[in-house]
Amino acid sequence: MLGLALAALPLYVLYAFRTELLSRALRSLMMALLTLLPLGFFLWLVMRYNLLWLNILSALLLAAGGGLLTVMLSRLSLRRYALPSMAGTLVAVFVVSLYFLLGISDWKQAGEAHRLLPLVGLLAGAIASTNSKALSTFYTALEHHAQQYEYLLGNGGTHGQATEWFMRRALQRMALPYLRRLATAIIGTSPLVFFTMLLCGQNVGAALEWQLLLMLAAFTAATLSLIATIFFARKFAFDDYGKMKKTTAAAPLPDADEISSDEE
Repeated sequence: MLGLALAALPLYVLYAFRTELLSRALRSLMMALLTLLPLGFFLWLVMRYNLLWLNILSALLLAAGGGLLTVMLSRLSLRRYALPSMAGTLVAVFVVSLYFLLGISDWKQAGEAHRLLPLVGLLAGAIASTNSKALSTFYTALEHHAQQYEYLLGNGGTHGQATEWFMRRALQRMALPYLRRLATAIIGTSPLVFFTMLLCGQNVGAALEWQLLLMLAAFTAATLSLIATIFFARKFAFDDYGKMKKTTAAAPLPDADEISSDEE
């Protein structure tokens, strides 16, 4: 309760200055509690029993949930893109987690709940936060510039050649947040892992190592997930003649200052 009381000051300031954000702040706080409490209880149960099959099943559920959240945040059709996104997230999280746990971390504890689940949760959350915008950029750009895609396709270009420009924009949208975090690793909220580990009693060397490795793991997982998702979604997004089906993407194209412009 004392920890929750920390919110009293910003809430009062929002109210006193009539920012009209008080109700939104209260809703956000309630949503955080309603999300964290069930998740915390679920992870507490899994870590209490710490059975290998249960740990793997829980990791798969977390990764699949990250893929589903990616589509929801992107405002694309759940019916069309949920399965490809979940499959792409599962592939990326599985590959990066396996490499991280067996090659970098202590492989003897790879199946332990306290090792596996936090890593999978971090990777799935990182994928959802950036790839939702990247997927929206890819399919919205294809919808807005359908003539360019159909022109290249109609003049003998392959599907990969016709979508190369759109893929490049999506990769830029995904990569820029990670590049900013890597470039400002000790500024703002980027060193969250580093200072949290110090707060929990870890030494500085281990905290620095985990901070950098987890940022690189998230970057790798997001890149792999984006490529895999677009590959898996091809038969759902395009018909047999290569024509793109109508998408429900509602997000606008990114501003010019968010993505470096390319020569078309």
